[in-house]
Amino acid sequence: MSGIDMWDDAGPFEYRFLPESSLDAFFTEERDMLTITPERGRFWLGETGVAGQAPYDTLAEAKAAGDEQIAGLEAEQDGKLLKEAGLDPADWRVTYRDGLRFERIDGTAGIIADDQAPRQRWDAYGLGDDPVATGVKSVAEALAAIGSPQPA
Repeated sequence: MSGIDMWDDAGPFEYRFLPESSLDAFFTEERDMLTITPERGRFWLGETGVAGQAPYDTLAEAKAAGDEQIAGLEAEQDGKLLKEAGLDPADWRVTYRDGLRFERIDGTAGIIADDQAPRQRWDAYGLGDDPVATGVKSVAEALAAIGSPQPA
């Protein structure tokens, strides 16, 4: 982690969403997360839907442990998501800034999941901030819009 605090403050607790295990899972409204809740002078790290929490003395320690857990899950899931999307891991990477994103490693293009849509929709970007295509139905369509070959 590069020192950026990725945790969102929800008042009585802080949270980070866990990486998704499939593209379809990302578009559901139910997302699992890690939470940190202050209670009795400790900070309790837990996962939604999973029994048990781990106590930490400081918020920074709890966040570091949560970040490490998420990094491990992302490393496992990223390859699966790239394969499911038909993207070559040698050319693309998964990031989770502002939701699920596929970014070309050379920085020339990106494909962003539109999780506000009622079903899978993708926005494609080339160089610059303006989208090349919005609301396309598949990663393959987004690739075609940015001039990449169709996945095999």
